[in-house]
Amino acid sequence: MSARHMAQGTRPKETARLNPHAKHPAAVEPKMPMPGLLKLIVALIALNLIACATSIALCVLQGEAAATLPDAIVGCVLDLGLLVGVIRRQPNARTMGVTLLAMSITFSVASYAGTASPNLLEIVGANIPDLLLLLYFATSTKFKMYLGIIPSTYRVDGRGLRISPKTGRPYTPGILKAFCVYLTLGSFFLLMTLVATSRDIVSYSPTLLLRFADLVFTALFLWMTVRHLRVGRAWIVFFTLFNMGVGTLGLFVTGELEPITQAVSMVPDALLLAYALFSRKLRGFYTEDFTLELDRELSEDSSDPWHYKISRRGWPFVRNLAIYYCVFSLMGHWMECAFCTLIRLGLVHGDFDPSNTMLWRDWFYPFPMEGLAVVGIALVLHPLWQWLRQHIRNNVPVYLLSFLANMAFCTAIEYVMGQFVNADLQLWNYSDMPFNFQGMICLQNAVGFGLVASLIAWIVYPVMEWYIARIPHNVMSVAFVAILAAYAIPQTLYLTDPPVPAEVSLRQILDDPDSTDEERAEAQRDLDKLGELERQKEEAHAQIEAQKAAEKGAGNQP
Repeated sequence: MSARHMAQGTRPKETARLNPHAKHPAAVEPKMPMPGLLKLIVALIALNLIACATSIALCVLQGEAAATLPDAIVGCVLDLGLLVGVIRRQPNARTMGVTLLAMSITFSVASYAGTASPNLLEIVGANIPDLLLLLYFATSTKFKMYLGIIPSTYRVDGRGLRISPKTGRPYTPGILKAFCVYLTLGSFFLLMTLVATSRDIVSYSPTLLLRFADLVFTALFLWMTVRHLRVGRAWIVFFTLFNMGVGTLGLFVTGELEPITQAVSMVPDALLLAYALFSRKLRGFYTEDFTLELDRELSEDSSDPWHYKISRRGWPFVRNLAIYYCVFSLMGHWMECAFCTLIRLGLVHGDFDPSNTMLWRDWFYPFPMEGLAVVGIALVLHPLWQWLRQHIRNNVPVYLLSFLANMAFCTAIEYVMGQFVNADLQLWNYSDMPFNFQGMICLQNAVGFGLVASLIAWIVYPVMEWYIARIPHNVMSVAFVAILAAYAIPQTLYLTDPPVPAEVSLRQILDDPDSTDEERAEAQRDLDKLGELERQKEEAHAQIEAQKAAEKGAGNQP
């Protein structure tokens, strides 16, 4: 209070001030008007709400119990809640919108994958509005400002970038956000195409392999964009040049190059490349260095894997578990192939199906049971082994108890998974094995699983953790994103087994005079694959019958 006010016995007039550290600065600022795009979205939600309410009213008035009535009621209630939340500027309206749209897309894709004759174009067209709304709710800065999640005031730097007052980082430029949306949609449609494609007729053409590489490139690009890493700009230049160069070269080598079509397909990559090379805003957006810091400081007792104390808290531990699951799901497939090879050579007792294309042809078919087993080893069996070592001085009971626990744990996983995916013993059948239970598990394989699990719990897992702890955090993050994106390819391709087009339908395409040359070539290729597949199955079954006859003849000899 000034001397003048003290002499007069008055207080200075209070003036409104903006507290930059307030929890909700938008509450004391003039409210931001509703963005134009959000007005359009609100109008569409209101129209959808009116349509749902009308259909419900008609069903009730006409006394019809329509099968879609419960879905219409649920959709009406959810749309009403979202509409009220947006109009009243409730911050949780954004979370609600993202959750509802993600659930809608997931259910739509799930119902699409389960149909007998799926139509990819139909499902993509039906989900485009939900995808666009999901991206708007999840990424729009203006939408977050309107709800008061972030302040509606910001400063602009010399390059014209809006700087977030909360993080000090620039908001994503509109053009970069558009490219992110474009690449994300491309990756999503690729995975949905794999879901709808039978593994028996998929053609691994150079174009498809390039799209697989694009999926990994896109995942890394999005991660670098979220982290504002300077290397992101160089990465954009690399993968756009890679797409244009390798894609053109692959088509040229295979004789499928059409200059005009290829030039049109390269337009998005060329635009993204030009944007990365010449945009001042993009240079100012990627500001963070790619540091080589470790996840945590290593202690003095970390000189070897046997004394290294594994940290089981925080993101690095979860990240490593996800990597182990993806890698060992594929390695488990190859271990199954090796085990069946030992059976075929007569070194191990058992039976196998040489016509199993999932095992012998599709080398990247993931076996989730093996991946889950390794995750279980990291979460349960390795800590149990360490606990036994700390409380029992004699190593013999330590390793014996640990081995028995490992054997029981892996056998339990095989039995539980078998109840879900092998109820009719179509994948594996141990009925002819000694000491089997319901054909699901047997003593021989239980011992084998125990040996492999013990090797992983005692040696492989601690050694992997010890080495990973010495790899910088950002390098491991790159590996995690790349492995997860690459694993999504076989997982979606083999997730469902849509019906293969019947031979009659394919021959109708060949005989139809209105069919194009491309459709006839694709139908002929599918017919050839089906014929080769049937021939392989017949040869495999003939080998099985001959082997059984030989074993039976050898058993009848005196």
